[in-house]
Amino acid sequence: MRRFRPGWVPTLAVVFVAATCVRLGFWQLSRYAERSAIAERRASQHALPELDRVAPPWEDLDYRRVRLTGVFTGGTVATGGIPFSRNGYAAIGVFAVDGGPRVLVNRGWIPADTWTSHTEPPIGRTTVEGVLLPIPEDGDLSVRPVPDGRWPLEREQFFGVFSRGTRIPWAALAAQEGVTTPVVVVVGPELEDLEQRKTSSLPAGGYTTYLKVLHHLEYAAQWFGFAVLAVGLWAFYGWRRGRG
Repeated sequence: MRRFRPGWVPTLAVVFVAATCVRLGFWQLSRYAERSAIAERRASQHALPELDRVAPPWEDLDYRRVRLTGVFTGGTVATGGIPFSRNGYAAIGVFAVDGGPRVLVNRGWIPADTWTSHTEPPIGRTTVEGVLLPIPEDGDLSVRPVPDGRWPLEREQFFGVFSRGTRIPWAALAAQEGVTTPVVVVVGPELEDLEQRKTSSLPAGGYTTYLKVLHHLEYAAQWFGFAVLAVGLWAFYGWRRGRG
């Protein structure tokens, strides 16, 4: 009669692997719930009536649509390394709202090879339309522009060796310009994908409210599948070993 003899070492190894995979699967489910809640709040905020001013409470301004009138003050900078289909930068301006505070404005995408031709903001009283996005509270204040005036992206370190640019250094920009408003105006219409921005008129504005969440369910299914696979291989090994 065939006996089931998986052995202690394989059993302990499978218990550890399966438990880890299950834990990671539930973690992905929790991430899905968290990001789904963020996506729902983002959509509900965006659906509210358009604002004509920027004022606290700041936490209620995330993804609110705005139409602001005022003037651009100071210079603008181009933040380098924005990875789209063409290498380009983000044209940034400082905007003084009529009767309100100064805010940073992402005027849109400009091509890297002609960036110096598109950095000057409109002169005189103008109107900007777009959406308000929060300035990250954990922004790197140590970032500084390179000699030609362009600001590099904040760097994310991983594996202790590699790094990559992750986001515009809004906190550092705000600190240098003396802007205390913790939100940024992103100019342009709502798009499903930023690749849809029209480059016939520069800077090419646009934003998206889309937040990817379904991949967390896919990852959860993968981790649970790995756990089932580990148990299945353990059972198969036990029965095969029992034949000897």
